[in-house]
Amino acid sequence: MKATEAGKLQNARACPLGKLGEVERARPDDPRHVATKEPSSEPKRSRLAKWMLGIGTALIVYALVGFFLLPAIIQSQLLRRLPALTKRAVVVQQVRLNPFALSLTIRGFTLKETNGDVFCSFDELYANLQLVSLFRRAFVFKEIRLKKPFGSAVFQQDGKFNFSNLLGALPLETKTKPESQKLPHFVVERLSIEDGTLTFSDLHRKSLLKLSRIDLTLIGLSSDTNAPVSTTLSMLWNETGEVAVQGTVLPFTHSADVQIQVANLDVRVVQPYVAEIWKLEITGGALTAKGRVLYAATGHTAPVVQFTGELDVANFKSVDTQAHAEFLKLDSLALNGVDLRYQPHGLDVAAVNVVGLRGNMVILPDKSSNWKGMVNNAQQLQELIVKLQLNKLFPSQIGTVSFENCSFGFTDRSIEPNVVSEIQEVSGSLTGLSSVAKGTMRVNLHGKVDDHSTFTVTGTMNPLADDPKIDLTLSLKNGEMTPGSPYAAKFVGYPIHQGQLSLEAHYTVNQRVLKAENKFTARQLRLGAKNNSPDATPLRIKLAIALLQDRDGVLTFDVPVNGNLDDPQFKLSPIISQVFMNLITKVVSNPFALLGSLVGGGEQLSFVKFEPGRADFATGETKKLDTLAKALFARPALELEITGSVDSTNDRVALARIKLHQQLTARRIKELTAEGKTTGSVDTFQIEAQDYERLIHITYLEVVGTKPVVTATAPSSTAPKQNFGPRKPSGEDAKQPSRFPPQVAKAFDGPTFTDTEARIIETIEVTPDDFRALMQARADRVRTYLLETGQVSAERMFIVAPKPVDPSYQGQSRVDLSLQ
Repeated sequence: MKATEAGKLQNARACPLGKLGEVERARPDDPRHVATKEPSSEPKRSRLAKWMLGIGTALIVYALVGFFLLPAIIQSQLLRRLPALTKRAVVVQQVRLNPFALSLTIRGFTLKETNGDVFCSFDELYANLQLVSLFRRAFVFKEIRLKKPFGSAVFQQDGKFNFSNLLGALPLETKTKPESQKLPHFVVERLSIEDGTLTFSDLHRKSLLKLSRIDLTLIGLSSDTNAPVSTTLSMLWNETGEVAVQGTVLPFTHSADVQIQVANLDVRVVQPYVAEIWKLEITGGALTAKGRVLYAATGHTAPVVQFTGELDVANFKSVDTQAHAEFLKLDSLALNGVDLRYQPHGLDVAAVNVVGLRGNMVILPDKSSNWKGMVNNAQQLQELIVKLQLNKLFPSQIGTVSFENCSFGFTDRSIEPNVVSEIQEVSGSLTGLSSVAKGTMRVNLHGKVDDHSTFTVTGTMNPLADDPKIDLTLSLKNGEMTPGSPYAAKFVGYPIHQGQLSLEAHYTVNQRVLKAENKFTARQLRLGAKNNSPDATPLRIKLAIALLQDRDGVLTFDVPVNGNLDDPQFKLSPIISQVFMNLITKVVSNPFALLGSLVGGGEQLSFVKFEPGRADFATGETKKLDTLAKALFARPALELEITGSVDSTNDRVALARIKLHQQLTARRIKELTAEGKTTGSVDTFQIEAQDYERLIHITYLEVVGTKPVVTATAPSSTAPKQNFGPRKPSGEDAKQPSRFPPQVAKAFDGPTFTDTEARIIETIEVTPDDFRALMQARADRVRTYLLETGQVSAERMFIVAPKPVDPSYQGQSRVDLSLQ
């Protein structure tokens, strides 16, 4: 037995390894088969076992190193090296490595700031490297997956980011890497981020932006082919806004073509940056967008971005931080068919729909405007405009801008009580807004003012052209004037009791020359009681209104304005005000001229002449009064003041003559009564001429006596203006030869009748009461005449108390009229 086994072993050793297969392949019926097989099977199994054992041992060692040793080494290296590199505390809860799947998993990774805040973290990082990487000479990953990553970027008070120290920790060769150095070759079949969060804090501006639930998937990322990478991204913006992106990205040539959808994006996140430039606080608003974004870098210059799609801003609200009042409010702003381009700049919009827009202008107590003072940092704003290259007009075209239920409020706090007015329910459209030089925009707007009045604006214009052309018509119907009463009380001296204002205006601009036609119509304008405002104009505004207002209570006046828009002194509103004041000045400076022109009369209506000494109209004066009555009928708001006047010279002579006539009449009646004759009353009695002359001479003798008379002369302009008592003979008079009536001719030579009468008149006393009575009688006569025409009511006429006729008095034989 032992010999047999020894023989087998010897045969096996004698059989070379190359012949082993031949032994194995020997025929079964070969007598040598049994003899050769037996001795060779044991050595074969032994060698195979060794190989298998070696392989198994290697696999076990590989597995032990891969599953246990390497993860521990990786974890320890991360914990040892990262704190020095990142200057932050590092936490790595677990590192797992699958050496057979070539996958690495890191869980519970956290980088913490020195104050304990988390800088970045993730729950799990999974990377699956493919064996094919050995053959493709590139890192080929089947999948890289990051679960619940978190990052916190903080812009600190010192003007640096919290990650700035990371850049300083990079190796010098990394920071100075030449642009020509290529990235290592890699391929990632699928790269995904699940449920990520990124926060951005600005400590200087106290703002926070949080992007949460970030899900990102990239398919086919390769540094070799730069093939389009299928990209899907979704996230929440500050917990409420939703962002979704889907499309293709070429990351290494810096280009993208994606579809983007944004919903309910809170715009208040930009408030801290807005506050740096504007005195404005955004208190609400959400942005919605849907469309296509194209991005392409052009070498090393700025990228080209194009967005096509739709934009919408809803529920926008803002507050003026200076006036502490609502500034701008918007229910909805929808832009459809948007084509927005950046470098080169351009904007095309098919339609814009504005719903519920409301703006507020506030005049502050210091008389500044919240709109004018809205810019908080003009220099920073200008720098931003230049940086964004918005300082030059870029090509733009908007098909239609429609307005629905818009409004504009106005409050003036510089005056007490405050003036408050509002333009409401503004609707309509602007069609064809374009920066093209020959492009013409059609305007069609309508709305209300303060709930009751209506307005329309129609026409054409091209405001974006270098040489704008405007042709607009503005119509305002029945605007209530009482909201402007505080202005009237302060600057006119009267509050507005009632009234409505209408305006028909036509504005044209051609070659930068403005021509404006403004036709104002006020209806039933009534002013209140006069006040003592120190700012009130001295112009008689109330009189002007009464003069311009017709019998139906309508006041109409035209205010044309022309001017060059390039003239720095040309300002529309002040010019309209000045034209209006010039019109008022002209009207009140000669009111009777305007009044006479209303009825075609050319007479001077401001006075009425009378016969000297009497309350009888001079010849032709009644025609003047008829004209005045018609004019006053056409201007029912006018009131007439009637002031009697006298000529202290001519009226004194006439009054003395009347008194003389009355005395002589009474004397003759007495003579006839003594003779037993019936005479009737003094008022109806007519004295005969011969009796009058006789009694003149008798009276002369009684009054003058033996003293000579002076020859009567006609009054002259240089004659004394007043004579209130009997004239005493002067020294010259005493030297004249005395004359007597025929009845006493024996004592005097006979003077002429005129001289005799004049001498007697000079001796008759005319008192101030006589003058006052004449003034009153004349005023009553004018008032009565106008009443009898039936065109002027009594309550519109007032007789002014006569002035005292003293030595300083100057007047004429007439009635002076004034309008109120």
